[in-house]
Amino acid sequence: MICLAVLLAAAATAYAQGPAASIQILAPSFRVIAGESMRIRSIVRDAAGRERPLDIPIYSTDNPNIATIEPFSGEFTSRGLGVSRITARLGSISSSIFVQVLPKRVAISPPSATLTVGEQRQFTATAYNKDDEPIPNVTFRWFTTSGNGFSTNTASVSSTGMLRTVAVGNILVRASFDYNSNVIPGFERQAQAIATVSIQPPRTYQLKKLLGTGALRGPFRLRARILPLLGNERGQVVFNASLDGVSNGPLLLDGSHQTLLAYGGMPGPLPQTSVIEFPQLAINNRGEILALTSILFSGSAIYRLRPGETPEPLYVDPMPLPGTEFLTSPFLNRNCLNDSGGWVFRANYRIANAGPTYTAIFRVPQRGFPDEVVSTRTPLPNFPATFSLDADFGIAGDGTVYFTASSGSERALFVRQFDSIRRLLGIGDALLGSTVSRFFGNGFFLNDRGELAVAVGLANGQIHLLRYSNLHTGAAPRTLALRSFGNLYTISPTQGVLFLGDVGRGYGVHLWREEAVAVFLQGSTLLRGKTVPAIDWATVSSAGEVTIMARTQDSPMEIFYLRPGEPPIPILQAGDLIDVRAPVSISNIMAGDRVGPVHVYLGGRNSSIFEVTEHGLQPVMLMGERFTTTGLFPGTGTGDRKTSSGDILISQTAGLGIMRVKANGVTEVLQRPGHLLEDGATANAAFNVQGNARGDLLWAATTNRGDQRLFIRRGEQITTITTNGALASNRTVVDGNYVIAWSDQMLDETGRVMLNLRFADNSLALYLWDNGVFTRVAQINETRHDGSLVTNIFQIRAGGDAFYAIFSLQGIGNTLVCYRGGRWETVVAVTDILVTGHTANSIGSFDVNRHGDVVLQCNTNTQVIAIKRRGKMHYIHMLTELTPEDELLTRTSDFDIRDDGTVYFLGMTVNEEYALYQAKPL
Repeated sequence: MICLAVLLAAAATAYAQGPAASIQILAPSFRVIAGESMRIRSIVRDAAGRERPLDIPIYSTDNPNIATIEPFSGEFTSRGLGVSRITARLGSISSSIFVQVLPKRVAISPPSATLTVGEQRQFTATAYNKDDEPIPNVTFRWFTTSGNGFSTNTASVSSTGMLRTVAVGNILVRASFDYNSNVIPGFERQAQAIATVSIQPPRTYQLKKLLGTGALRGPFRLRARILPLLGNERGQVVFNASLDGVSNGPLLLDGSHQTLLAYGGMPGPLPQTSVIEFPQLAINNRGEILALTSILFSGSAIYRLRPGETPEPLYVDPMPLPGTEFLTSPFLNRNCLNDSGGWVFRANYRIANAGPTYTAIFRVPQRGFPDEVVSTRTPLPNFPATFSLDADFGIAGDGTVYFTASSGSERALFVRQFDSIRRLLGIGDALLGSTVSRFFGNGFFLNDRGELAVAVGLANGQIHLLRYSNLHTGAAPRTLALRSFGNLYTISPTQGVLFLGDVGRGYGVHLWREEAVAVFLQGSTLLRGKTVPAIDWATVSSAGEVTIMARTQDSPMEIFYLRPGEPPIPILQAGDLIDVRAPVSISNIMAGDRVGPVHVYLGGRNSSIFEVTEHGLQPVMLMGERFTTTGLFPGTGTGDRKTSSGDILISQTAGLGIMRVKANGVTEVLQRPGHLLEDGATANAAFNVQGNARGDLLWAATTNRGDQRLFIRRGEQITTITTNGALASNRTVVDGNYVIAWSDQMLDETGRVMLNLRFADNSLALYLWDNGVFTRVAQINETRHDGSLVTNIFQIRAGGDAFYAIFSLQGIGNTLVCYRGGRWETVVAVTDILVTGHTANSIGSFDVNRHGDVVLQCNTNTQVIAIKRRGKMHYIHMLTELTPEDELLTRTSDFDIRDDGTVYFLGMTVNEEYALYQAKPL
């Protein structure tokens, strides 16, 4: 009975169904891996939605290369990649679905590659099915992108996978099977494989770091360097120490403790800068130090230094203060810091939205807002309207500022608290029965209590120290008559004024309270029998301990102190070991050499000279070393050069003249200052010295006539090339116009000189001087090169039989050119293609050897260092590439190329290490 009921119910249902109206296709998945199978089934319904289980549709697919299906059972088998359309049909009705066939994986070969610019490489791609078998007849679309997926022009790939490299870069080679099924939600748009490719330039040079500022060294030997020795009431003493000639920094002596507060070579206050030097210091009675620093790539900065603390930058050049813009050229002195932490400094500035540049003294309190104490844009009381602010100024503990100003032969002392400026004393003012005729250098000192000492000369020939104890009351100063004056060191509230001079009982250090008492006289004897022929600096504590920096008969620098009633006690001398740590402080490469190892300036703006090889540093001329029987090397600036044969020429020789240091270490004087000129003038010390291999010398010097001249010496004959004399009789006239200045002068191997001349009408032209004859070779804003106007000329170099320079061409950029045979030729144009694939774009720094090979800095979308040697371009480095030491450089400078093609340059790493690099031909 139950079975009969079921059959009757089924018959009733079937009897109730209408004709087939729709087909619903059911699939286990709409995405399958190639090679997989699955069973497709369908549900047929009538118009009322009732199932018709006895209806069986017929199945088909649109592309048997992608997938097949058994018509009656619905067994679906995937074969190739694509989207398969499955259709179920019953009579006149049908329905379709889409199934995407995917690869199990897609592989590209090779998966990665390192190629050279211009190289080609065939890439292939394969799609695999579920059994890891290759799927036949898969067509891939090939394209390249940058590493971040954007377009790239460093390479191209053909439709068959052939990659052609064009320029240096890191790219992705992509093989993509595209489904063209964007309209179907949930389906993959593509099946893709990616290969990474690094495109490198041809390697013909090997780069290596020789020396860097990253590693701290020490301990160091103290080198002789005569700089201010400053102290405070607590007995602390600070000076800028030269550390073995390789670094420098403010060294604080506090009893037996020695602390290096900062050091040359440390990272600067701005990114990618480095501290080089500490030219001015000030110390207060709390032991705080104010330091003016020279910053590589950034001008100057002012730091506050405290023992045990990180140096704190207070001002970075240029940085505006309220009401000003473009504050530059900051200057400090020993009087610039008071005990509350307030300070003053002098700087040039502009008023916002105004053109003229003024000089001002700014007061910066420990708390509160800076203000302008005095400016050259506003008049001073009882003083000429046009004036300059001198180096003598300072701040007392209550914020009162004292300063001197000059206007021609006029000079006066002024004071300002927070009211109007008052004039205290000036040249021509009555004093002690005579009038003031001069203010002495190093004759100004102000302490925190507002006590001021000033050294002046009178019209009657007398010299006096003036001590103002309380300027606010208007009281007259106390005076002390001197026979001679050397230096005013400090004012101690308890001990008096410490100075160097002679009050009638010998020249030396004296303390003046009620009367002047000799502390230590020149010619006196220290322990160990040393006599002291020269005293340089001194300071005194509140306890009466006097610390002195002097030169002895056998030491160029010795620091000792004296306690009342006791013999001198030595503290430090040149050669002593200082247990501190600091990096090498690199300033520049010494230019001009074409053979042998590289020489660099180390240790600060006044530098020692070192030879650098792969084996380390070798000192050549060290700060404080004796390099003649009578002279000490004071350290050189970066304007001296080497000759092409390797001799070192030095002009900063403490008055000895131009010195030559040969490769064997022998030193000799080539040209002494004071030689008589043809018009009766006398030449002063030389600067900007150059030489060539045959012994010619080129240098500049001022004269006792107040002008500046450029000289050349051939053999024993000295010839004046040009002078900017203020008198008509001294002027050099070229092409009917007289010269007022020159720059970029360069001597070649034959004795010719090329230089930029500036004339009285402010025009600037490039001239070649040869045996007394000037020939104009280029005129800015007049000369055309390759059809373009030359708007600037700079970086003149000599190489072989040609002179080289950079021409700025209007609308084009900087082009490297050479002057040979009476005409200019292009060496590297902005459109030239480098071996990296980049265009040169614009030339920055460069150097040239005697063969005419040039190393150059090309400013493309990234900076590229390249060499054009024997007419062929080579590659050294690019800033987007890691060095062999896995470091990234952010800037480069000081390029130097030798005759054998070896290149040296300086570079700043992303970690702010300044380093010397060598690139040698492979």
